[in-house]
Amino acid sequence: MARNPGAHMGVRGLEERALIALVHAAAEAAAPSDAVVGAGGLSPSQYNVLRILSRAGEGGLTRTEIAERMVTRDPDMTRLLKGLESKKLVVSWRAEADARQRKSRVTDQGTALLRVLNPQVTRAAKRSLGRLRRERLAELIDILSDLS
Repeated sequence: MARNPGAHMGVRGLEERALIALVHAAAEAAAPSDAVVGAGGLSPSQYNVLRILSRAGEGGLTRTEIAERMVTRDPDMTRLLKGLESKKLVVSWRAEADARQRKSRVTDQGTALLRVLNPQVTRAAKRSLGRLRRERLAELIDILSDLS
């Protein structure tokens, strides 16, 4: 990556340069994992929803609960879940406590797909970030945690 991110675009502030570098690095780091997920027939957001629901158990989660746990915000959770339902990876039903809400859970087919994709995504993440020493990765996590 360039030593002076954003300089070629006339960006002046250190904060702007840092933001550009962060966004660029995030896109580069995510590309191999996104490619694995795409080859599995999912968008990164759909994969994220499946992983969230896989941890929720049989009781499932509401759309709001899923949205709160997402890595990146997706404004159309209904569309995401309908896409996963059409692929038979998720099932949804009316919540007993509040019929206005729907709950969703991952299906056996969704769990099977995650069993295939998860190790591949882990390997892709190691390829993306593996050149950083463990200490640097921990430092990066700390810095990024300060931003959220």
